[in-house]
Amino acid sequence: MLDWTDSTTSDYLAYTSSAQSDAKLTWRAGMVYQFDFGLAPYFSYSTSFQPTIGVNAQSQPFKPTTAEQFELGFKFQPTGFKSFFMASLYQVTQQNVLTIDPGNVLFQVQTGEIRSKGIELSATLVPFDGLNIIAAYSYNDPVITRGNSNDIGHMPAFVPNNTASLWSDYTVHSGRLRGLQFGAGIRYVGFTYSDTTNTLQIPGYTLVDAMVGYDLGALSPKLEGTKVAVNAANLFNARYISECSSATNCVYGQGATVLATLRKMF
Repeated sequence: MLDWTDSTTSDYLAYTSSAQSDAKLTWRAGMVYQFDFGLAPYFSYSTSFQPTIGVNAQSQPFKPTTAEQFELGFKFQPTGFKSFFMASLYQVTQQNVLTIDPGNVLFQVQTGEIRSKGIELSATLVPFDGLNIIAAYSYNDPVITRGNSNDIGHMPAFVPNNTASLWSDYTVHSGRLRGLQFGAGIRYVGFTYSDTTNTLQIPGYTLVDAMVGYDLGALSPKLEGTKVAVNAANLFNARYISECSSATNCVYGQGATVLATLRKMF
């Protein structure tokens, strides 16, 4: 795939502007083998290209950020079962990452490189018809491999090492409550750092979500495909810090949120 971008940056205070055109060939390749008993090991490699908005202290536009990714894993769905399992090992290297300009802290320079490697695990279990259990865990080890001298070897800001989630929902398929669906889950995000020098650690947090819904098609065939639902995120209104720019300037994460929806599928 050929990616290209044209950008123009205007400075209305200095009455100057600069234009830039960038292009790069990105591609991906992979292979997978499907065994008869449901196991499918795979390997993939991909590259990416993403425009980066802004200019440096010399009013020069930033170059696009590029990256390459290796991934090795497997997918497994036992024959005759609806349950599904997946595991993967990966490494992503990102170039042209923005870092603070050591000569002018009000600007950024594009000398950074970040290498992330880790593991992702997930499982979807269907013990019996109507019940779904979804579990996921991710361990990410991001390291700044190029940049300012006091950043190298540290973690990038706002990127956790550990994330995990567990969700379960049940749909009633018979009886007077046919069409009713309800579920609940829990999300965990590990600690992060507020800066690339890793001087200020932001605590991790755990949130609880829930939902209840009803398929109106259970009431009448004319309502087939119509569903109402109420979803609650951070159900218990847990107070947590989402990010900090300094030890005295932090932002709380989103509190309890309830969203009601009406959906019609044709």
